[in-house]
Amino acid sequence: MIEYRPLRIALLGAGTVGGQVARLLLENKNELAARVGAELELIGVAVRDLKAKRDSAIPVSLLTTDAEALILTADIVIEVMGGIEPARTLIRQ
Repeated sequence: MIEYRPLRIALLGAGTVGGQVARLLLENKNELAARVGAELELIGVAVRDLKAKRDSAIPVSLLTTDAEALILTADIVIEVMGGIEPARTLIRQ
């Protein structure tokens, strides 16, 4: 039997949209795994400021300011930062 490792997801941005994307990934983990055929693991959320107030319930342990390192360890990158830069530069890596 082939064992599959989880698909590692990096989320760039934790604003209104990013917070909801993170919530959906975390709350619907089992349903998404069944639909995709693999576990989806949110490995981190890149933010500009770790101390900024957020309305979302993203676990603090997932937050990082090192977007480049996060991207390097991810299988899937979801960009919801808003604006053109630094989003474009990060995605082009």
